[in-house]
Amino acid sequence: MVSGSTFKIFSGELQAQGLTLAGGVVRTIKGQVIPVIVAGIGRAEVTDLCLSVVVKSPLGAVTIRGTGGLEGPAIVKNLVIDAALAQAGATITCLELGRDASVSTATKGARTVEMTAVKE
Repeated sequence: MVSGSTFKIFSGELQAQGLTLAGGVVRTIKGQVIPVIVAGIGRAEVTDLCLSVVVKSPLGAVTIRGTGGLEGPAIVKNLVIDAALAQAGATITCLELGRDASVSTATKGARTVEMTAVKE
């Protein structure tokens, strides 16, 4: 899924393999530049996932909500998120900092990441 809209995301726990992080910017439709953290995740297991987005409709603004991982973890693969604000407690293993990812021959991102109370 690709979106130009602002989503709100919450999860109880996210366990991921292959995390990459970088700084970047996105431009709104009105041309406003917003600094973001670009997070790429190769594969993740997520519990208590809830995401929502407000969309314009003929009836007015409508909130669309999706949930997953309520009775067992939801599986997410090849996810990229541009986050202007993110909060979570995290444990990260096998992390490399200060490397240019475009020329790195080592591990592509942190090997494992465990996050709790994720809010974006």
